[in-house]
Amino acid sequence: MVSFTIDFLLTFPRQACQEKAVSKWHEIDISSEKLPVEVRENPRARRLQFRLDPRKGHVRLTLPPGVSVAKGLGFVHSKTNWILPRRAKILAAQTLKGVPIDGRVLPIIDGIKAHIGKDEIRLPKSAPSNLLAALLKDRAKALLTPLAHQKAQILGLPIQRLTYRDTTSHWGSCSSKGAISLNWRIVCADPLVQDYLVAHEVAHLKEQHHQPAFWDQCARLMAQPQAMNTARARLKAISPKLMALPL
Repeated sequence: MVSFTIDFLLTFPRQACQEKAVSKWHEIDISSEKLPVEVRENPRARRLQFRLDPRKGHVRLTLPPGVSVAKGLGFVHSKTNWILPRRAKILAAQTLKGVPIDGRVLPIIDGIKAHIGKDEIRLPKSAPSNLLAALLKDRAKALLTPLAHQKAQILGLPIQRLTYRDTTSHWGSCSSKGAISLNWRIVCADPLVQDYLVAHEVAHLKEQHHQPAFWDQCARLMAQPQAMNTARARLKAISPKLMALPL
């Protein structure tokens, strides 16, 4: 599994509980700004932690048992010097003028029909907000599905299920039952990185770990085996930017 996440956390003793987490919205007054906070009371959590949503800019706060909302909000308030400049960048980026496709930024221009072309992305002005995401997801399915099955055939192992999701902290996963999930945002990365991610998850069909045997399989499945470490480092470097794109 390939993942990316940044947390602030405090640890508390675990308390046994089988209830599901519940979310509620609050606001923190900071100067002339109201900071939206999604408070999630999770009985299975061990830590008081928050994340800054990389796409919408609000705070997602998780409370473990025994920690009040007031204490959690106070914790967030104490980190506002860290939150505010990063939130400002997220909000400023929400008006997209271009999106990277295969590692190359294409401008978004007005068009009658939604389409990802060679040199531009065309979107009607009246297009729904999720149309661009739908185009990218369709592109990922068209490009990566045959690639994944081709690599699985090299191993002689079938992919039982292949899904495409928009996760905030993971690029992909592979279950012990052969179900693979890929983050469709990977089509924003260059082809080498795309190939690496698919090879990484397909390799987990045979090796459910990250020991040397796994990395041998991963390299073997890539079109450029010698470039595996380069692709891996590149994905790590571009992950924050791609995960934060307000798609």
